[in-house]
Amino acid sequence: MKHVANPEEIKKLLDGVADVSTRQTLQALHPGLVAAGMQLREDYNFDGIELVLPTTVFDTRYELDLDGTEVHLIYVGPCHQVGDTIIHVPKERVVFAGDVIFRQCTPMGWVGSYEKWFQCLDLIVQLNPEVIVPGHGPLCGSKGPPR
Repeated sequence: MKHVANPEEIKKLLDGVADVSTRQTLQALHPGLVAAGMQLREDYNFDGIELVLPTTVFDTRYELDLDGTEVHLIYVGPCHQVGDTIIHVPKERVVFAGDVIFRQCTPMGWVGSYEKWFQCLDLIVQLNPEVIVPGHGPLCGSKGPPR
């Protein structure tokens, strides 16, 4: 998290694209980075955000009991990003898939592989959820819209 989700690093990018001379230099080196920075700058404000690292970590799986509701955190990454983890709530038949599911838009994998992504999709299908909450796009099921 401290390497890929540090708000201070994102602020550096946003401040850089806001400065005309820095933006011109970045544009010559990496125009896509400037476009992403300008979009983030328009949509988000990272002022005052402090990164708080987790106090509990796990390698592959972590199970919680949240007031009688069983919740499974399953590390599936890297697919889209290094720490890709899905959340399965078996009794409710729900999977919170985060950015390993993009619905009605094009998925983007920053650091993962197709092989790892396909393994994750197969796992989600095996979990047999009625509802999948994607990272992007509307709710779905493993065969399309939820029933």
